[in-house]
Amino acid sequence: MGLLVVEGIRTYSYHGCIPLERKVGGEFKTSVKIDYDFSILSGSDDLNKTIDYAKVIEVVEREMAKPANLIETAARNIIRSIQGSFKGIAHVEVKIEKPHAPINQHFETLAVVLTDRDL
Repeated sequence: MGLLVVEGIRTYSYHGCIPLERKVGGEFKTSVKIDYDFSILSGSDDLNKTIDYAKVIEVVEREMAKPANLIETAARNIIRSIQGSFKGIAHVEVKIEKPHAPINQHFETLAVVLTDRDL
């Protein structure tokens, strides 16, 4: 078993409970970890036998383009879409960071982390 990691996928998305967030949007960073059985490669150098990280990024971009009140919803949708897009996945973890949440408090970033086990 191995781990495919894609960190810091940047999107401009329209997630949030505050109407202004849904109207003007904001920056998000999404990271994905996929537990995958790389032994199926058996010494092969064929991209079709593994998970194409460019396609993982495409899944994240597509799901982050769908507005949601909660980033938890976006994370859940990303997990389900990855599970439906690739075979041989053991587990998926998604972290979505919202570095500029419109709250009147000081913080570096807010984030949610979900795994397929949380669904």
